[in-house]
Amino acid sequence: SPFIQTVEDAIEALTETIRRHTSRRDRTLYRGMSIPSYADPFKDLRPGDFFTDPAFISTSWDAGISEEYSFRRSRYDTEIFVTIEVPKGTPM
Repeated sequence: SPFIQTVEDAIEALTETIRRHTSRRDRTLYRGMSIPSYADPFKDLRPGDFFTDPAFISTSWDAGISEEYSFRRSRYDTEIFVTIEVPKGTPM
């Protein structure tokens, strides 16, 4: 069936779409978020460290939009702003 029936089907469809589309050039993307300090997975990271998150996430080409999500729309006490360097050819 061409319709998505389960969550697993949705994950598979999204994963396949990402695999088929790659970055045509090196890019910088941004992600802003706020989280409770007790759940901060970034607390021990320093600039230049790597962090891997297997989840699907939202990013923006516009740093201002991402900043809005981390600083202006903060629901929690820890605001995080992430810069993501994406090499050409990366699935997106």
